[in-house]
Amino acid sequence: MCALKRSRFVLTLLAALPIAAVAPSAQADPQWCSGTMSNLIVYSNGDVMAHMSWRGNYVRLCNVNGTAGQVSVTSCASWLSLARSAVQRGASTMVYYAESPACSAMPTYDAAPVPFYVMLQN
Repeated sequence: MCALKRSRFVLTLLAALPIAAVAPSAQADPQWCSGTMSNLIVYSNGDVMAHMSWRGNYVRLCNVNGTAGQVSVTSCASWLSLARSAVQRGASTMVYYAESPACSAMPTYDAAPVPFYVMLQN
């Protein structure tokens, strides 16, 4: 009986291999997320977040204290200034992520990945 159970287990594993081969990878891809920003938040810990049209929720851009990824304090201050201008003007922006889920499925608030750059498009 034990050998029969093992055989069934092995067959079950072998049957699952083709499914695993075509299943989407957990690896994230580069993303260029374009749209508008509305409403900026700067939390007491320094996190800068904007409500992004392409996500429909708040996404962290950086931290003014330099504690979010590789973004320097100077870069974060520049991004905050750029974001303020984008919100005031209703301008389009592009935010590039080196490795991230699709823009519409990106984690929100401080769970969001840190961007590589933020661009004001007009």
